[in-house]
Amino acid sequence: IVGAIIEVTPDLAVACEAVAAAKTLREKAEALQFLTEPQKSAFGAASSIIGLAKKAGAAVRTVGGSLPGLNAVEKPSEQDIQTALEGMELGDDGTSKLNYFIQVYRASDYPIYEAYAIHRANEPLSGPRQIVVTK
Repeated sequence: IVGAIIEVTPDLAVACEAVAAAKTLREKAEALQFLTEPQKSAFGAASSIIGLAKKAGAAVRTVGGSLPGLNAVEKPSEQDIQTALEGMELGDDGTSKLNYFIQVYRASDYPIYEAYAIHRANEPLSGPRQIVVTK
């Protein structure tokens, strides 16, 4: 593990705020008890990823928002955006400098996305890709 990126979903943000506001272990347990199932799932998944990354000595960053105790990825500058767009431009031969495709499915928001992501993972696509399913 060289690092971890956690996408901040609405369920994850609510769960982390509730647990971070609790001072004692009992208050944290009570906060977790009153979360919805999607919020509990999001918190559990993020906690597992954070634990694995920290055990490996890797950095953990968030995108799409911030979480208590973690560094958020900063908004890219105009120069960063332009460089990324240039890297994705297709040449005359149909290739580009940057050939990586990421798909994110929020199964906690739409449960059917879990099955759809499995379907998409079985489709043949050219180039490297990553499918991320959040629950």
